[in-house]
Amino acid sequence: MARWKLTIPPTTPHPGAPTYLPPCQVELDGREIELPELEGVVVLNIASWGGGCQPWGNGGSTEDGWITPKYDDGILEVMGLFSSFHIAQLQLGLATPLRLGQASTVKITLHGGNAPMQVDGEPWEQHPGSITVTHLGRAAMRALGAAGMKGSSSAITS
Repeated sequence: MARWKLTIPPTTPHPGAPTYLPPCQVELDGREIELPELEGVVVLNIASWGGGCQPWGNGGSTEDGWITPKYDDGILEVMGLFSSFHIAQLQLGLATPLRLGQASTVKITLHGGNAPMQVDGEPWEQHPGSITVTHLGRAAMRALGAAGMKGSSSAITS
């Protein structure tokens, strides 16, 4: 089961000072996305993010053309964050994310300046360059058998 997320988190050097992303380019399936002034970009392959909020919803196809995210569909969801306050509003259900798009390949190119990043909570400082995110495959998982008894596990590879 693929389960990860790539986040360029919002950062503020001191309280009250807005910090925007360094000059960067985001491409979804080879198509460049025009970015407004954002503090962060999030790439997800799971529906839940940031302590359990579901920024893309949990229903079927929506009226605005977005499809429901699934961890195994090979589609990545990309959203923009305006501020840490925006994150708090998302977690409380008081705001919606800036949905940048859904794609099977996401390429982020930093042109100038470093950007803080994290994957599954593991942070690093990214220097100018390109990062390409795609769905690689699936991992075999072990699960208890129907009876839930010792020794009755089976591999799940779907």
